[in-house]
Amino acid sequence: MKQARAGHLTKTRQRPGPKPKRKQDSPATDASQTLTPLGRRLRELRSQRGLTAAEMARALDVSPAYLSALEHGQRGKPSPRLMHLICQYFNIIWDDADALLLLAELSDPKVRIETGELSPEHTLLANRFARALPKITQGQARRLLRTFEKLDQDEA
Repeated sequence: MKQARAGHLTKTRQRPGPKPKRKQDSPATDASQTLTPLGRRLRELRSQRGLTAAEMARALDVSPAYLSALEHGQRGKPSPRLMHLICQYFNIIWDDADALLLLAELSDPKVRIETGELSPEHTLLANRFARALPKITQGQARRLLRTFEKLDQDEA
């Protein structure tokens, strides 16, 4: 490709080869999809009330950077005290508060699975899942989540 610059034609560099194609159902890459489940819910709550992350961070006495890192799974799960403050901030009570607390538990980006007391099959499952997780697409993740939801319903 040539560009005119101050009366001269110069060549601009381009990367060799074609652009890589993205699968439509590949692991999450855009910012809205890299949020944790808790981060997604907090953004929904803020959006419903017309609030910014900076306003929320100021009210909770945390930095906007911390709040962002928490939403994106770059921090461990929030403390019970912070979750209590978040529930107060959004005036969330009872079942809705319990659901938000569970979402915080399920958004922990640093999961550790102990299988020492379980069967060899459980250990194999945990390790195979850990290896496969980065390759699982959103569609596959949704199907697996439905399987776990059915297991939860069977227990109840």
